[in-house]
Amino acid sequence: QLMSPVDRRRMVRAYRTLATALGEVPGIWLEPKGATVAVHYRAARAPNRRRARAVVEQLVARQPGLDLLLGKKIWEIMPDTGVDKWRAIQYILKRERRSGRRTQLYLGDDTTDERVFEKMIGLTIVVGKRHRSAARFYLRSPAEVRKLLERLADRWK
Repeated sequence: QLMSPVDRRRMVRAYRTLATALGEVPGIWLEPKGATVAVHYRAARAPNRRRARAVVEQLVARQPGLDLLLGKKIWEIMPDTGVDKWRAIQYILKRERRSGRRTQLYLGDDTTDERVFEKMIGLTIVVGKRHRSAARFYLRSPAEVRKLLERLADRWK
């Protein structure tokens, strides 16, 4: 159990608040993830994005113990625990080292992946439009990711 009951209740409340305020806003959709709530705004027009951002920022400001992570066309509300993708990867790597696995490969397409790209030793790959990144390698699209993974899988058979 990685999430405390207090944080779990906090996230349920956050989701309900967002659903009430944003449930009918065109182009905005909510994704309850259990430990977090994602507010997607990719399909929203500018006025709806501004409205949604104001609601999200007010929620985080008014409800203690919440944090806001800005991603690519997404706002992610989460408990303010100091956990991020890098800490999650560290946990996984520590567990995997005990099992003897050594290959480390991390692919990401979001600004939230940059900390992992900066810290992880191994193969780091940014996917999507070329931009400044700490990743060591770059792939243009999910189709290229699929080709890479298929080739790796063939080699490891």
